[in-house]
Amino acid sequence: MKKIDANKEAFNKIVGKNVRAIRLKKNLTIEQLSGKSGVDATTIHAIELGKRGASAYTLARLAKGLGLKNPAPFFDGTMEILPVNEDTSR
Repeated sequence: MKKIDANKEAFNKIVGKNVRAIRLKKNLTIEQLSGKSGVDATTIHAIELGKRGASAYTLARLAKGLGLKNPAPFFDGTMEILPVNEDTSR
């Protein structure tokens, strides 16, 4: 049975939304951010959609590519802590 961690999913969506918002505010395309950060464009796209989590190292690289001192702006602090649920589908 596959477990779904709602916190992780919510976290990935929040981070992705914020990465995208900051990238757009800086008028950068995904490809331009890829060139500045060294993170593959496909990976950036998946992170922005919340479909893929990012390591601390990747977030630091994205922050640097966006001209940020650290990745703190990617986190908005509004994430509610939710329990880990089990998937009932089989």
